Amino acid sequence: MFSPDGARIAYVRGPDAVIAEAATGRVRRVIKGHDGGIEYVAFTRDGSALVTAGPVCVKHWDATLDERVPAIRDGGDKPADVSTR
Repeated sequence: MFSPDGARIAYVRGPDAVIAEAATGRVRRVIKGHDGGIEYVAFTRDGSALVTAGPVCVKHWDATLDERVPAIRDGGDKPADVSTR
């Protein structure tokens, strides 16, 4: 998944999400700590945050720092529907 400006790319690598420079592939951040594995990654429209989603929860990470806000849950067994469009 490319960032909106095309400068970064995010992808899943094992249990982690990775943000790398699109032009060089140089890894800028490895995001650890997602519960239950990561199946999807997406940048927000402004590219400031990365959303990771898996079978257990959805998490919202600052795309420039190693921080996140609490998991987004719908109260059931599946993550809440979150759109970045």
